Amino acid sequence: MRPEPARHETSPQRRIGTALVGTGQRARDCYASAMLQNPNMHLRALWSRSQLAADRFNLEVAGCSLQVFHGETGFEQLLSQPEIEAVVVALPSGSWPYLVRILASGKHVLSESPVATDRAAAEETIRWLEGFNMDGLVWFISEPLAYEAVFQPETLNLQELGPVVAAEVHAVLVVEHTKEQQNARSDESLFIEGGVQYITLLRQLLGQVTEVNCIRNSSFCAPESSSGPGAGTGGDAFFYKDVLSGTIRFDKGAVAVLNWQTSAEIQDERFRITLWGANGSITVELDNTAAAAGLRCFALRRSCVAGRSLGGAGGGPSLPHNFPSVATERQLEAWIQAALEADERRFARG
Repeated sequence: MRPEPARHETSPQRRIGTALVGTGQRARDCYASAMLQNPNMHLRALWSRSQLAADRFNLEVAGCSLQVFHGETGFEQLLSQPEIEAVVVALPSGSWPYLVRILASGKHVLSESPVATDRAAAEETIRWLEGFNMDGLVWFISEPLAYEAVFQPETLNLQELGPVVAAEVHAVLVVEHTKEQQNARSDESLFIEGGVQYITLLRQLLGQVTEVNCIRNSSFCAPESSSGPGAGTGGDAFFYKDVLSGTIRFDKGAVAVLNWQTSAEIQDERFRITLWGANGSITVELDNTAAAAGLRCFALRRSCVAGRSLGGAGGGPSLPHNFPSVATERQLEAWIQAALEADERRFARG
């Protein structure tokens, strides 16, 4: 039986007390600043596995404004804080053991995806959820691409294409190459870890998946930046570079060609998706020129067949339209609004 959450006054101005679990790159670059700036959140606390990482994050990112917890004892202390009503979990894939404990403590959760890294872990997760009462709790799993402004229906206007018959996704996913991640991933693990955000987006655009045909290749190598005597021989220098290629068929008839791979270098990140219909095509691509300047945005291009018009284009490809990345902010806002509404319903029932 999970503890009853503390009762708080519910109003449009109420701010939900939140905590951030994890101090990695995603927590630092994406979540912390967005949580601190969200008017409906009060970021109160931070947890990390080590005190050094937690203290450094608190100093560099939050100006020592957060209550800091670390280690197993600190995690239990964090869960016992009544003023913490919601938790963002920015941990690497396979964070399910932490999520179980947070949900069981009666707190709302937004977690990085995926929470399970293989089929067995996913099935165990489902079994636990089937036996757990989620009434009054909100759990969101991060879907970064699906929340980007460029992929919203009013932006893409897919109806202009006519029925979408084909798609292509090319991506280079940047992965950490810590000691724990040096073991070769299984095919299903790579598909889940590397591809979950792309599959989520494709399902949003094309419908339900009916058939998957993919092959995977893996090579053990050192980051290209390694150089000099002994380069690539250190404890963290080597990593598995994976490539996954194949096709996915959807219930509405479209077939998507996939080609994604992993890299240890942040500058290698790439993403491009093209959708083809009877009237032309739409391409959305991560703008690497902007990324080199420390910005993250997507470029959208439309191309029409002869005699057709897409988005005002008179023929051929149109000029690109740029859309700054807003996925983290949009998803945090959707999550916290859902949490506020869930609290209001729960407190109204008494």
